[in-house]
Amino acid sequence: MQKYCPKCQKLFSDTDFCPECRRNPKLVIPEPNDPVLLDKVDYLKAEMLKPLLKDHGIPALFKGGHADAFGMNIGMRLDVIDVFVPFSAYEEAENVLQILNGDFEETDETSEESF
Repeated sequence: MQKYCPKCQKLFSDTDFCPECRRNPKLVIPEPNDPVLLDKVDYLKAEMLKPLLKDHGIPALFKGGHADAFGMNIGMRLDVIDVFVPFSAYEEAENVLQILNGDFEETDETSEESF
C-alpha cells in the first residue's frame, strides 16, 4: 500500500516515514484529491505532457520557474517543472508519462506491415 507525505507530496511504499524530508514526517494514507508529485520535468516535456493528460481526463497542476538560458529569452529553456495530479488519477497519469518517455512494453501484437 502506498502512503503519502503531505510535506513533499510524494508517494512511498514499505515505510511509515518520509525518506526524503529532513525531519521525516509520518506518512499518511492518501485521500483521493491529495495532490501527488507525478514527476519533475523540463519545459519541453511539460508542454508535451499537458495535452496528453488532458486527453485522458486527468487534471494536473504544473508548477515551476521561468528561467531561460542565461536569463534571456533566447536559447533553451532551463525550467524544472513539478507536475502534480490527484492521488485518484496518479496510476493512470504514471502510465501516460511512461508512454511519453517511451517506457512501455511491446506486445506480441505488432502492426508491422510487409512492403
